[in-house]
Amino acid sequence: MEISVPSPADINPTGRVSAIQLEDGRTLAEWNAIRVYRAEGSIYLPTDPSDRAKVLQWMSFGQGQVEST
Repeated sequence: MEISVPSPADINPTGRVSAIQLEDGRTLAEWNAIRVYRAEGSIYLPTDPSDRAKVLQWMSFGQGQVEST
């Protein structure tokens, strides 16, 4: 029996590992996009535009810190 496992490039056009395949078959790449998708509708992603922007601000800052190390 042969098992086919998609490569990261099959899921994420940049070939990076930070990608998921959604239940409907669509794909989503990059950590911040994945986090926002998963947090939608939870207490972690506010609906108020200013509060939501503040969360995204800190997510961007955190991602920049990880990538720069």
